[in-house]
Amino acid sequence: MENYEQSVNDIVKSAKASGLVLYGAGHWGGIAERVFKDFGVSTLAFCDRDPGKQGRFFRAGKVSDSGTPIVPLDEAISLYPGAVYIVTTMWGAGWNKPDESIILGLKERGLKTFDFASRFLKYIYILEGVMDEIEIPLEETENKFRTEHIDNMVILNHMSNSGSMLFCTLLNGHENILDISVLGAFVQLSDLCKHKFKHLSKKELVLEIADLLRDYLSTRYNISLLSKSHCNEHGEFEKRVLADPRKFTRELYALISECEHITCIFLLKAIYAAYANTIGKKREHGKEYWLLYDQHRAGFPSLSTWELERNFKKIEYIFIVREPVQHFFSALKRFIVDDYPGAKLRTYIGSPHGYLRLLTSDLGLPLEKSAETEGKGIKVVRFEDLKTNLEGTLRAVCGALDIPFDECLLETSVNGIPVYFPASWKPSETTVITAGDKTALNRRDFSSLMSSYDILRLNLAFRRFKLAMSYDCDVPDPSDFSIEFLRELYSYPFKFEETIDMAGNEALERGRLLPGEQVGCHDNIAELFIDNITRKDKPEFISEILRPTGN
Repeated sequence: MENYEQSVNDIVKSAKASGLVLYGAGHWGGIAERVFKDFGVSTLAFCDRDPGKQGRFFRAGKVSDSGTPIVPLDEAISLYPGAVYIVTTMWGAGWNKPDESIILGLKERGLKTFDFASRFLKYIYILEGVMDEIEIPLEETENKFRTEHIDNMVILNHMSNSGSMLFCTLLNGHENILDISVLGAFVQLSDLCKHKFKHLSKKELVLEIADLLRDYLSTRYNISLLSKSHCNEHGEFEKRVLADPRKFTRELYALISECEHITCIFLLKAIYAAYANTIGKKREHGKEYWLLYDQHRAGFPSLSTWELERNFKKIEYIFIVREPVQHFFSALKRFIVDDYPGAKLRTYIGSPHGYLRLLTSDLGLPLEKSAETEGKGIKVVRFEDLKTNLEGTLRAVCGALDIPFDECLLETSVNGIPVYFPASWKPSETTVITAGDKTALNRRDFSSLMSSYDILRLNLAFRRFKLAMSYDCDVPDPSDFSIEFLRELYSYPFKFEETIDMAGNEALERGRLLPGEQVGCHDNIAELFIDNITRKDKPEFISEILRPTGN
């Protein structure tokens, strides 16, 4: 687990001793240069594969005629063979993930680099002066949150692109709910607690947590994944939702400094309590509070069930679903087709088989009853119900949590500030979507990605899950057909396969597949569908749907 032990201090110390070369003369390279400069490390050179940049210079985040030289990699190696090489070329459409294929190539050349070199982006809170103020005592008031005030937990799962962020921003303003929007999408807290946090001092731990919440805290660099979704009415990122990093680190340090043994669940509660205090949420004596944790994945759960049940009085599991054909079309269009930088590579975050994760959700496999889900009382919210009967659906959710319905739930907000979603991921478009917008429902024209024959075959594959979730589905039961017929049926390529393979080939051409990763989706899709249809063991689906209730 040595990657967990790497810190920015390791990188800075090594770079000061051996020199620093940054790979990637672009946006992230400019940020990296400024961050390392504040740590007292000057950049010897930039490397870049773009011939148009080679031979020029980099200054103030831009290619120019003076500044730090931009050279081909081979030239940098001849000039600075012992330097530390930090990869600042990111891929994955903004997920702050360094290009692993480049890191691998540098290592194969015997150069000194770091697998987690992108951590320079995560320690920017040092530059905000947080460590100078962390131990300054805070005023204690009766309406501040502490870990012992958080008794209950809602764990949210979903089919990717099925409205979980909408759901969170609807619940965010409720006085009984503590929410840090889609925190679980960015933070694998249980792994970090197990492998890293136990080795850190209290101050170091607070800094690491600030790292994990980098998308929620304001800095001079304005780095936030929330900018992709939390917009004002003009389609611009609503920066007011970002919290003060100095106040957050002080609040968190005050909560954990007095604790002898910090468990994963205690730390989770401390993060939520400190964040609530930072944004000015007031605790009322005697009121029960729910910690809303969006795991942002289709699975149950990433946190230890035993620890959860030991530390919370009540736990509720809610899963958001969407009609599968609509969902798969929408996800493909958003993650691969839409014309914004890096779009065609979205499926290839982590694996070239990301489309299979989408199809697994559309088959409903994460919602099948199993030993893992037994006794959890998992409840389902349908995306379509949220859109067509917002108030009724949220009244049903409030009833499940035994909290009062509040009119504030009818508007999307974060930290008390109204937010909206972009209608398109294209940077040039600024139209936003409100909570009640219904344009995503009941699409009928799938022709850009699917033929009528494709839609029929998808409905056959998704039939069992669609019926369990009360969606209309008028196709026959595919398990009544012979295996030979099914193999023939799914032997013909789907129209959307061309688009998925195009994305894979683009990733391959750019050197963004790792060894062993392959392009070509048809066989994988056909096998997934046929295997699922012909399974002899087909557990029932979780069926407690929170359908809209009346006033």
